[in-house]
Amino acid sequence: MNILLSSVVMPILLLVSVTALALILERFFFLGRMNTGGVNFIDQIKTILGLTPTQDRIDAAVALCIKAKEKNPLAAVLSVLLSKNSMSLAGLERLAENEKNKRLPDLERRLTAISTIASVAPLLGLLGTVLGMIKSFVVISGGNVESSALAAGISEALLTTAAGLTIAIPCLISYNYFLRRIESILHDIEIANGEIIDIIKNDEI
Repeated sequence: MNILLSSVVMPILLLVSVTALALILERFFFLGRMNTGGVNFIDQIKTILGLTPTQDRIDAAVALCIKAKEKNPLAAVLSVLLSKNSMSLAGLERLAENEKNKRLPDLERRLTAISTIASVAPLLGLLGTVLGMIKSFVVISGGNVESSALAAGISEALLTTAAGLTIAIPCLISYNYFLRRIESILHDIEIANGEIIDIIKNDEI
């Protein structure tokens, strides 16, 4: 507790750690709710459409996508794609890419902040280390070397470094996990877009 009160850096690291925890938990629950359904959902849509999709079949597929789109970014993209099935092949391909890109801001929100914290936290810890060592050298240069004062400076130096790394490591792990999760979602969307366009525009391919 004395280190926390006497150090300039430790209160900042404490604030950063609380912020990082809030950001990580928010992204974890948000991306955890995002489920494309993968191959199963794509197969379900393909089964509804059949080999030669009629408008009724397309409407049924759209209805299924609309029902699932709140927690399924793939369904959200396909609902738009199927609704615009009268567009040309090239138009549908552009639309599919645009709709996929529209989902990126929501998926990637707050990742920059998490990455920044992962980079800055060790630097704050290093700053605390430098300040702690300066305190120790000031005590030594004073001539009267008191072990308690010297230990306080060294403790501050070590604790701030440890605190910075303790914050940065989970942030870095979480950041990479979230990136892989987003890449998986986008991959499913790209695969589904190609397969669905092939079905509804098979006469133009």
